Amino acid sequence: FFDCVCAVWMKVFLLICMMAHTRAMSLLHLLLCVCALTALLAAPHVFAIEGEQEATTTATAAAAAAAAPATATATATATATEEQVGSLEHHRSPRRVPKVANAVAYYSLNDHIQDGEGTNDLSVVGSGGGFDVGYDQSAYVLSGANCLKLNNPVLDAFSIGFWMKSTQYIVPLSSYWYDGQGLVDGERPGQTEDYGTSLLGNYAAFGMGRPDRSITSTTEVNDGVWHYIVATRGTPAVNSRMRLYVDGYLEAQRLSAPQASRTAVGPNLFVGCTRGDRAFYDGLIDEVWFTNFEMSAAEVLLSMTQSEPGPTPSPTVSPSPTVSASPSPTVSPSSTVSASPS
Repeated sequence: FFDCVCAVWMKVFLLICMMAHTRAMSLLHLLLCVCALTALLAAPHVFAIEGEQEATTTATAAAAAAAAPATATATATATATEEQVGSLEHHRSPRRVPKVANAVAYYSLNDHIQDGEGTNDLSVVGSGGGFDVGYDQSAYVLSGANCLKLNNPVLDAFSIGFWMKSTQYIVPLSSYWYDGQGLVDGERPGQTEDYGTSLLGNYAAFGMGRPDRSITSTTEVNDGVWHYIVATRGTPAVNSRMRLYVDGYLEAQRLSAPQASRTAVGPNLFVGCTRGDRAFYDGLIDEVWFTNFEMSAAEVLLSMTQSEPGPTPSPTVSPSPTVSASPSPTVSPSSTVSASPS
């Protein structure tokens, strides 16, 4: 374009010079004519370039506006998917629970029955069972016809803890723990060095044998909500006291308790029944653990508050949000593009 203008301009300049020489045109008139002709020759090309730029701008704006609803829909779909996963995880896995410090056996019951601290794995006794939404991730379902079995991991001083949730009620035959529904229980027949915990009527109970001694909670624990149960025993010949905690608080204790090691239990410790074939517990149990020392009241409370219960409704998926797409943009003939607001 520039070369063309220069060639035309030179020809016009020579023509005007000849006219100026023949007609005695003043130098000022000569310059004005040159400028006017140059502007006229360049104007069509300038207008053509502006028209092309305008068309390009209009087309780009229209394409961007047309793509906006699709982008918004894709973004909203991705957000909805994240919300669905988040909602499911919120109900399925309220919170990861740290293991109790220095546990000798630990059963998270998160879709398995293995020992998280060693090789003392659980085995299933009876029919039914399985896993359901629990205190932490999943809990084991004890249906009133099944239980779990393990080797007794403690003998002298110990602490036992677990979460339970039940509405079961059976009238107990006595105030001794072994007449309740077995929770974590190693009761053996006769006067033996056994121990265990049970759901005794509406309450949690903890007892030891030879001689038989039992203590019972003051809180009803069969109300259909999660309760944290901890039973502790002191060191024999030093302070073999028995203590029972519910939801982090001491509710019962006996300062004079059997002294001997709990040697009679052996491989016959059960979760959810007594002796493997009776007094079945009907409910959920989760986060079962054992230590070989007596926990203090502060340690019991800490072990609970480190992992407070999360929500436990059935897993639900949040509905996808409704996305309203913006109407197609209106492109005017001029260079201004108007689009409806989002």
